[in-house]
Amino acid sequence: MPLKSRAHLHILICSFMFMTACKVSNPSVTVEPMLQNDEIVFLLFKITNDTIQNKNAIILSGKSHSSGKLKKEPASNLTADNILSLSIYQQGSRTDSFVIKHPLYKRIEYLDGNELTAKSIKVNSDEFFIRFQQSDPHAIIKIYEKLWNQPQTTITEVKL
Repeated sequence: MPLKSRAHLHILICSFMFMTACKVSNPSVTVEPMLQNDEIVFLLFKITNDTIQNKNAIILSGKSHSSGKLKKEPASNLTADNILSLSIYQQGSRTDSFVIKHPLYKRIEYLDGNELTAKSIKVNSDEFFIRFQQSDPHAIIKIYEKLWNQPQTTITEVKL
């Protein structure tokens, strides 16, 4: 398949995935400026390993808004030794939460001679993103870290 046709196919697939994940709102409906129930927020975070303070740090590196409604996703049954938990607070109460594999802890497989071997490593930095339905322009995201054999700690709190 020619490169140009492959690129068109990728664009078509990505467009289809985006359209099925979101329900686009009616553009003729007026939205209240303080409460935008039909807005999806995409947040890009960068997490780094701070070797001086011996802890991980997270910063918000990008934010994007889009009109629409997210479909409800089934609850995650994530089982991992190292995780991040993100809680979304809007209008004073928790409205959503996410659990993801910790971006700094990776499991890699490699060929050691003729034998396939797996190894866990910690990288110095990585990026991850979340998306959620925003109804409060002053939403707060609290990010917690749970590492294997350690208690859960709060990494940061981001005010939008």
